[in-house]
Amino acid sequence: MNGTTFAESTPGLPWQLNYFSPEIPTGIAMQAADAPLLLVPNPMDNGTTLDLTALPGAATLSILDATGRCVRRESLTGGRSITVERGSLNAGCYVLLLSAGDGIARSGRLLVK
Repeated sequence: MNGTTFAESTPGLPWQLNYFSPEIPTGIAMQAADAPLLLVPNPMDNGTTLDLTALPGAATLSILDATGRCVRRESLTGGRSITVERGSLNAGCYVLLLSAGDGIARSGRLLVK
């Protein structure tokens, strides 16, 4: 455990106060990989662009409907932007899950008009 142990004593008192001061994080830096998926336009009519330029390798995109059912799954390659076509997606709200080979998962919401 990192930190510093301090000892204080008060003259005339028979005891000494010992306490430990750990290094306490005050925030977490957001990395590009932790950012939510960027979909433009959103809401979409016929298709939307998904920016994968920060993704270094292969990934799997899953599209879930409002009940959590996977309605589409695609294998993708990072380092570029792709177009997600509407295809058979009905109007409504969907959750997009992107699982990368590095174990990092990203998510975003997509509204289909």
